[in-house]
Amino acid sequence: MVLRDRVVDDFYDEQYCDLCETTRHPEYGVYYCDECRCAAHIDCVIPTVNTGLRKPVEDLTLRKLNEEIADVEAEMEAVKKAMDAKLEELMRKIEWLKTKRHEIARSRMHAEAEQDRA
Repeated sequence: MVLRDRVVDDFYDEQYCDLCETTRHPEYGVYYCDECRCAAHIDCVIPTVNTGLRKPVEDLTLRKLNEEIADVEAEMEAVKKAMDAKLEELMRKIEWLKTKRHEIARSRMHAEAEQDRA
């Protein structure tokens, strides 16, 4: 079928849609098949979309996206907590190492001072 601006069937006084079998205005666009001489309203060939049916699909999609976002945010929070714990552990370790270094340096200074006195 091809979309035509107008189709007038000269054999009939009234023009009909061959799909829904109701009268159609001959000056309005129709889908027409030359081979089988079938004329049909545009809406009969391409029905209108019921937007009421799309809403539940969109709602489901949004709900799934919200769940995925919540999952990723929870994962990020878990990673952040683990990183915070690891940073805390590393900070304690570096403080311990600095204290050890300071103790060794101070011990050396005392030993050298003792040697100088002797």
